[in-house]
This record gives sequence, C-alpha cells and structure tokens, in this order.
Amino acid sequence: MPSKGIDVYSYIAVPGGQIDFSVPGTNLVKNELREFRKDHLEVDKNNIKGAFNFSGAFSFRVTHNGNQITQQSVEINALTGGLGESTMASMENQISIIINDVVVCYGFYDSGPGVAGLPTAHDIGMNSMQSSNAVLLSTALVDVLTSINPVFSKIQMAPAIVSGLAITQKDTLASILSIGARYFEFRPAYLHKAIRGNATIPDVLYFSHSAIPGMPYEVFLRDTVEFLVAHPLEIVVVQNRWDGVPGDCPHPSDEDLNRYLQTAIDGSNGALVAGSLDDMRNLTIEQLREQRKRLIVGGNWDSFSTYTDEGNATITGDTIRAQFESLGNSLQVCAGKPFTNLQCQATATNLPEVVAYSVMAADTSNSCLLATKPICDSKTLPWIKDNGGRLDPNQLQVVMNDFFDGATADVCIEWSRRRLEN
Repeated sequence: MPSKGIDVYSYIAVPGGQIDFSVPGTNLVKNELREFRKDHLEVDKNNIKGAFNFSGAFSFRVTHNGNQITQQSVEINALTGGLGESTMASMENQISIIINDVVVCYGFYDSGPGVAGLPTAHDIGMNSMQSSNAVLLSTALVDVLTSINPVFSKIQMAPAIVSGLAITQKDTLASILSIGARYFEFRPAYLHKAIRGNATIPDVLYFSHSAIPGMPYEVFLRDTVEFLVAHPLEIVVVQNRWDGVPGDCPHPSDEDLNRYLQTAIDGSNGALVAGSLDDMRNLTIEQLREQRKRLIVGGNWDSFSTYTDEGNATITGDTIRAQFESLGNSLQVCAGKPFTNLQCQATATNLPEVVAYSVMAADTSNSCLLATKPICDSKTLPWIKDNGGRLDPNQLQVVMNDFFDGATADVCIEWSRRRLEN
C-alpha cells in the first residue's frame, strides 16, 4: 500500500518537556533530556480509513509538565506526497513559541516525493521578505540576480523562490535574542545601483544577501538596543562584514556606520555605550557591564572561521563536521585571532541541483536551507557538545547557525558554563 515517509528530529533541554509525534496508527513519545534524536514515521494507507482516502495527518504536540505548549499538524497524501491542510504551510507559520522560560522552535520541509523533515543565527537580516518583496517587481533586479545565479534565467522570479533560497532565519530578532543568540554578522549596504533611487522602499542601509535586501540596519540596531535595555546583564556582539555583497550595492562609509550606531545608542538614554573589539578582548564580563559596553560593534575582524564554500555546500553535514574535526590541527592558525567561528549551517544553495529543485518545486514549504538544518545540526551540535573542550579555553568561541533554535542555544550555554567554571 502507498506510504509517505517522514523524518523527525528532536532535542529537549527543559526538564518536564515532552514531544508526541503521531501519524495514523503510530504515536512516538520523546522526553530524553539533551539528546539529539532522529526517528522515522510513515503515513501509511493501511492505517487510513476509507477506500479512496489517502490523506493522513502528521502532528506533533509539545507539553511541559503535562501542560500543552503547542500542537501543529499537516495532512499528507500517502500516494502522492502532496500536502493538504496545515498549520505549518510556510515559514511564516513556523514562528518559535516563547512562554516564560519555555521556548519551542520548529520547522517543516516539504520534499515532494521524497521525505519531509521536522527540525527541532547566520545572516540575521534575512528573517523576512518585506524588503525583498518590495523590490522584486523590478526587472532590473531580476536581471542582476540572474547574472549572479544562472538558474534564475530558466524560471519566473517569484517571492516563494527567493524565500526558499535566501531566508535563513524565520523568527523576529526579538525572538532570536530571547532564544539566546548573542553574536550577529550583519552585511549593511545600500540597494543595488540597478534599482537604487527607483525602489519603493527607503534609500537606507539594509542587510544584503547577495543583491537581495533584508532587514534595515537601523531596525536591527534599534531592536538590539531595546533588548539590551530590557536585559541589563546581557551583552551582544555585532560584526559588520561585506563578503558576498556585490560591489554594485554601495557600501557605507565609516561616518554612515557611526551615525547609525550612535542613533541607536542614543535611544538607550545612557544605559549603553558602544564597545569595541579591544574592549571585548581585554575587559571581563563584569567590567563590560560596569562600563555599559554591552553592545560591541565592529567590522571585518580577523577572526578564524570554519566556513569554506566546498565544505559547507552539503546536504548531509558530514563535510562540516570534518571541518570541525580538523580544528585540532589548526590551533596555530586560530592562535591570536579574536575568536573562532564554528559555522554549522549548510549552504545547499551552492549546489546547482539543489537550487534547481528548490526553484522548480518552489512553494511556501520548500526551503532547501531549512531542509538541511536538522540533518546537519544532528551532527555538528553533538560534536560541539562532546569536543568543544578541545578548543583554546582562552579564546572566544562563536557557534553560528541558520534558523537559530533552542538546541543551538542550549549547547552553547552549557559549553560556556563549563568554560567559565574552569
């Protein structure tokens, strides 16, 4: 009989937490603490009532001490793999749920005739299509994107396509900060010269994902300052970078950057002072708090990153983990750097066949970046948990990830506790 397979990935960090996965005829309970789990379920016609009914519901329910936090579901056709009614129809419907100290992060990927996956903050500015949608009507920008990636020349540009290839975070910045992210890379630039001056959005600095505009820089800084004012013990580090930003997207001057930063700092009414890389390297956590230097901003720092175009272009995560393993042979390369950046996210968009599938099968549930997240996280995060102690204890370590989630935050928090205790 027809059957549709589903891979589910889970991680629980809160005592009393439980996840119930279910399909017709099967209920799977997960309650193990701090264990990365992968399980497989089948929407099987044998368990679906009705001779001509092939649709069965996959759902998951999250509870804390017996109290329901959320329940999500999707109807899946066991014969075609097609999706029906769903509470997870798009990434916009997959927003993290934050209730007091409990956070539920989840995602869903529709792989068509393949396998659907349920995952448990890289490119922080790409968490919304608001700016992108405003400029996608420009044929000039479409021509620019086509020149950057020839795959686009074969299809009609549409928001669902750009979303599947460019959106790397699905939560608001406020939620991502609440989940636990404390380091961000931002790529501030003006709109591409092909549309600058003719766009329907303001001529300001945006996060630039190639030539696609994301979050305005002033919004990013303002929301970060608001979070820091509301949480007076927290510290956030921001590195401005321009790798991958086309030269035709004008870069800001130092004066531009200072003006944006000072405007945001002024909004704290004296609660914050901008910190620098030297402050981060030479002051203790307590000294940073005492001097109000809890927003540290700089650009193009000479840090060490595990990212390579070849290694992170993966759908399995094996080459990323191999890069982590090689760190033991690279400690001299890391020495003297302000920090090491372990990049967990896969750039499946660098694989032409993956881009082609995501484009041609584009719908609101088809993000090839989201598809690789649970697969890679189940390999990279356990490595960090088990092997992070091998890295230089006197050097800051950064862990970067797409679709920032509680598992990434929890692994880093526990690692930080061990480092500080030693």
